[in-house]
Amino acid sequence: YKNLEIILVDDGSPDNCGAICDEYAAKDHRIKVIHKENGGLSSARNTGLKHARGEYVMHVDGDDFLEKNALELLYKAVRENEVDVAWCDYYITFENKKRVITQPSFDTTEDAVRGMLRGTMKYNVWNKLCRRSLYVDNNITFPDGKSMGEDLTMIMVFLHASSCVFVNKPLYNYVQNPGQMTAAYN
Repeated sequence: YKNLEIILVDDGSPDNCGAICDEYAAKDHRIKVIHKENGGLSSARNTGLKHARGEYVMHVDGDDFLEKNALELLYKAVRENEVDVAWCDYYITFENKKRVITQPSFDTTEDAVRGMLRGTMKYNVWNKLCRRSLYVDNNITFPDGKSMGEDLTMIMVFLHASSCVFVNKPLYNYVQNPGQMTAAYN
């Protein structure tokens, strides 16, 4: 899928990430880079949303990646089914292996929220393609200043969505590296 806008948010990274982002943007007009002071993951997501112009939004964490056909399949699902939100299975990807994490299918957004609250469906931000107007029209943002819990925002998105569809394929790679933010314990 090529008709997309890619927003890379350099959230005050102390390494060479900002320069790498700029290099990608110089090679592809679809890529826009926003450099900002470090504000955390929620702040970076909010910044990306503020600059997004597409009809749908998908968040990809900096250490993760999508399968090559992920956006094509998710976008096809939302268009063919005329829905607000699509989600998919995903891989937990380790150094030399990956494991499929299957997600349940629900017919309604209300059932999906019940699934999230019961723990049968993950409310991760990153394996979902959502109509951008759900965020904008309902003033939904990620909790700035919080180091965790931004995934709970998906419950709000689903509560405002009128329809949904599940794509029964692992399309997102949730990479597990020693020392990353989600693996660190303090």
